[in-house]
Amino acid sequence: MDDVVGRPVVAGIHPDDLGTVGVLENRLFDEEEVALSVERRYVDPGGAVLWTSVTARRLRGLADTTPVALIMIEDITKRRLAEDEARTTEERFRRAALTMSAIQDPKKVLQAVLESARETVGAGYAVVASYSADGVEMTRREFDGFHVDQVTLEVGRDMSAVGILAVALGADGPIRLRDVRSHPDFHGFPEGHPVLTSFIAVPIPHESGARATLYLANKIGAEEFTEGDEAIVVALATHAGVCLENARINARSRVLVRDLDRANLELMTANDAKSRFLANVSHELRTPLHAILVAGEMVGDSPVGPLSADQIRDLGATVQRSGRLMVRLIDDLVDLSRIESGRLDLRSTLFGLEQLLAEIRPEMARRAAERGITLELPEPPGVRVFADPVRLRQILNNLIGNALKFTEPGGRIRVEATSTRTATRITVSDTGIGIAAVDLERAFLPFEQVSGTATSGAGLGLAISRSLAELHGGELAATSTPGAGSTFTLELPRGVAVAARRAQHAAAAVPVEIAGGGRPVLVVEDDQTAMGLVSMVLRLADYQVWSAISVSEARERLAGSTPALVLLDIRLGDGSGLEVVEEMRRSQRLRDVPVLVLSADAMPDDRRRATEAGCNDFLAKPASPRMLLARINELTSLVDRFDRNGSDGASP
Repeated sequence: MDDVVGRPVVAGIHPDDLGTVGVLENRLFDEEEVALSVERRYVDPGGAVLWTSVTARRLRGLADTTPVALIMIEDITKRRLAEDEARTTEERFRRAALTMSAIQDPKKVLQAVLESARETVGAGYAVVASYSADGVEMTRREFDGFHVDQVTLEVGRDMSAVGILAVALGADGPIRLRDVRSHPDFHGFPEGHPVLTSFIAVPIPHESGARATLYLANKIGAEEFTEGDEAIVVALATHAGVCLENARINARSRVLVRDLDRANLELMTANDAKSRFLANVSHELRTPLHAILVAGEMVGDSPVGPLSADQIRDLGATVQRSGRLMVRLIDDLVDLSRIESGRLDLRSTLFGLEQLLAEIRPEMARRAAERGITLELPEPPGVRVFADPVRLRQILNNLIGNALKFTEPGGRIRVEATSTRTATRITVSDTGIGIAAVDLERAFLPFEQVSGTATSGAGLGLAISRSLAELHGGELAATSTPGAGSTFTLELPRGVAVAARRAQHAAAAVPVEIAGGGRPVLVVEDDQTAMGLVSMVLRLADYQVWSAISVSEARERLAGSTPALVLLDIRLGDGSGLEVVEEMRRSQRLRDVPVLVLSADAMPDDRRRATEAGCNDFLAKPASPRMLLARINELTSLVDRFDRNGSDGASP
């Protein structure tokens, strides 16, 4: 009272609030208002600031005309401090929520909620712990408020939930303790650990299956955390759970977007590769096809008059040479398709490598001599290899042929073979133009030619060779120096039997005899050109030709007569030729008649279906007349049902 009574009204009022005095008096007395309130600050003699609520009421009915007012002053310091603290806490919570919401990395969300919770409620220590899905093992911890040595001490402990940590982990909601040491499950602190008293533990809910808990300890400036603190921590933990899920979803979305971008890029690359593939195939087929058509026109209808026998012979050689180029390309394409679909079968066996090299030496030596290149192809005594000899020959032909193509006259090519306990290694080295290091792997891609020089060929040889090497369980690699040459190394495992399934081999060209003996062959073929060529070959070999251009016509031909053999195309205008075979195998009269397929449908599935239908043999178009006659002679010599006296009926 001594600080107030007898002193001016303005005494003790905070300087910034002095204006409230005049406002209050003027309005109360001049404007004849009965009661007014205002908040103002006072400063006590000790310098402490007190917030007050001042209410003034003018009194009436007094004898003295001097204005009189009743003024009540209420100390509202605690309320104002609480409001200020609430506003500060709200602002901190808002900043924390915005910060967590902006984080895209799930790992950083836990660190953000840790720092935000400690700052917002004023805790001395904070820990976020992640647990395994079963809640037994602690998988990760983040600390805030601990010194480095304390953190190191904590991390070094057994990462499991025990004591009050385990209790909090198993609780459905938050746990708030005035003193954690008083809890019956408290196990004490490890040596060097700071003493913890007040304590809050709140689960962080999220949908990933793992568990996370936020622990706060030692309320700053107070003995314990309040209900308000608990509510704030729960709100932060709940928001953190939402942010965790959002961050995980965003992270997953980014991965999916990257995968989609990569898939789109691969699709575009594949589409470009397909376009290049078709362009290259078209180019490689059109070149020999042009030669065949020109030669054919010159022989069949020469625009420049009659040709000499030598000219016709040269044109025939051109047709054969161009045809072989086309067949080689088609065979390479079929091989590539079989390899990519996993349907190329190997027939591996153990054999001496010197035998295989002896077989390819004459042709390669001739080609090297024609180009003026020295070919060193020594015999490797005692080197044995477990491989498919046909496919290994194909690899070596490709590698040596490639070296011949890119080595200048006067250069040298050397083939070496060595053997260790585990592998057989064959190297083909040349002194050719070489390949840049950045292009080495691209050289093994289909239709890629990286020499920088226009050369013949489709660019399939190295791609097929590497795939064949890998099918054998080996590898094909290359080293090269531009301008100095290249070395291709084929390494095959020894004694490792790669699954030997049935492989298709090209039959060797062997002499055939004129063995038709007038026996009839039913040719089922809807292409008139193919029909004419096959019929000519058969007639020259003393076979009688019956023809059918459709499934229905083949049925009519077979209705009353029995041929010595059926030469059958699969794809016909009114159905599949295999329908005819299946009907023949159900007929008592026709079930033993041999059927030889001659078809452009030459994939493994086509061969399998032909065998299942009952066909005896299969030739893929194009087939040489020599090979065709050899197969027909072989099949007709096994079964001869033709009755020269006509007992089987007249020919159609």
